[in-house]
Amino acid sequence: MDVSFLERSPFRDKHNRLSKTDLSAEEIALAEKHGILQIIVARPFKRAGATYYEMLDTAGERAWLLAQVTQIPRVLIQTVPMTDTDAREYVRHSAGRDSPAAASNPIASARALPSPRRTKAKTFVPRSQQAINSHRRALLRMHPRVVLMIENREISEGHARAIKARGISKEAQLTLATRAVREKLTVRDVEKLVKEILGRQTSPSMAGRNPDQQRLEEKISNKLGYTAQFRKGWLQLYIGEDADAVNEFLQRIGGILED
Repeated sequence: MDVSFLERSPFRDKHNRLSKTDLSAEEIALAEKHGILQIIVARPFKRAGATYYEMLDTAGERAWLLAQVTQIPRVLIQTVPMTDTDAREYVRHSAGRDSPAAASNPIASARALPSPRRTKAKTFVPRSQQAINSHRRALLRMHPRVVLMIENREISEGHARAIKARGISKEAQLTLATRAVREKLTVRDVEKLVKEILGRQTSPSMAGRNPDQQRLEEKISNKLGYTAQFRKGWLQLYIGEDADAVNEFLQRIGGILED
């Protein structure tokens, strides 16, 4: 959707609205490199015969502002038809979830999330928010000392996202996090180190295999952050077995395919 058709929700408190000055240089740099990966949750409405979309949460508003700053004309949206009452309630809940305190401490935010299997009640959770929740729960499964470093803000959530790439062991996570703090590495620096580690990883059956296939496997693994291997004409990616890992993979691959 063209960003010109997106608008802020009138139900959001004006004092909590973001501006372009709230965007960090790191966020802008990542958006310029990877594009806008956030899916914006919005409800459609009509005006003068045209369809516009009302953004319903802070994450969507931030992605919308990033698109403007980086001059990216189109973004991914998830349309959710809602009544005014439902939209007002959704915005109220998202305001608490996206409060500055929660945003500044992703570990506290992750710990506050309910277990995905806690209740059988059907609750509407947009796909974009499911992906965010999956990412934050995944932070809690990192090396315990790395979790503490994130909570104490020794490393940023951007660093953590790079370090927890599929195929990076917990011991390697700690090594990367410690090095990031000691050498004051940027997120891009850590991403390069992660790619180097993934590139050095080889399967036990490498001997005698096609070197072109091996190079392609390494390239795909470095690009996606998941271990890739050719087997009898099939390309296999190891993404993990739990629901959070699958949701995280769908979010990442969706952004790459959109590019």
